Amino acid sequence: MVEERRGTKQTSQVVQASLLEPPCAFQEPQTKHWNASSVADLIHNAVQVFDLKLASSATDPNRFSLEPLVIQAPTLLLRLSAVAERVDFFLCLLKRTAKMSTATIRTRRFMTNRLLCRKQMICDLLHTGLASVSKKEIRDKLAAMCKVTPDVVFVFGFKNNFGGGKSTGFGLIYDTLDNAKKFEPKHRLGRHGLYEKKKMTRKQRKERKNCMKKVRGTKKAKVGQAVKK
Repeated sequence: MVEERRGTKQTSQVVQASLLEPPCAFQEPQTKHWNASSVADLIHNAVQVFDLKLASSATDPNRFSLEPLVIQAPTLLLRLSAVAERVDFFLCLLKRTAKMSTATIRTRRFMTNRLLCRKQMICDLLHTGLASVSKKEIRDKLAAMCKVTPDVVFVFGFKNNFGGGKSTGFGLIYDTLDNAKKFEPKHRLGRHGLYEKKKMTRKQRKERKNCMKKVRGTKKAKVGQAVKK
């Protein structure tokens, strides 16, 4: 007997046990981390339930009927709709992976700076369907365009345009790696693994500050170097 409570009223309904108990219960995978295999298992279980119910009703219509299928249909449809959403999510990931190679770079305001031994330009990155593209991929594409190695290519300042699909930033291509180490700021060298900031204790920083107060001009830099050593 199945009892349904609605407020203070209680209603009872008697249904034959043979009609309510399906030959194969629907089992949803007990996992919180969904992937392609778990989604496939969920679809397989749902299809198996439908097939067994239809087969049992065809062999013995007196005992089994389509009524249990109708009773569980809303639950199955809700779960299948959730599965469809997850499948759409995986398809979007696949499409995004396929579009990674479609990002293109266009350069403008290209100029050669002989004083800093580099070529500098503005880069327009077209990436329709993608939120952004990694700087490593941008460096590789820019190096292939200019026929240089990626270690002398530095990109920075990329910002997405309103509406997405396009980013604009700056690109620098140095003649040699030594020139890049000489003229590039330390924070960009650090991103490429070419510079490591020296760690100083709080006491050392205070001592250097007080020693630099006692001298003027270019001597301040010499005091700082002496304390660093």
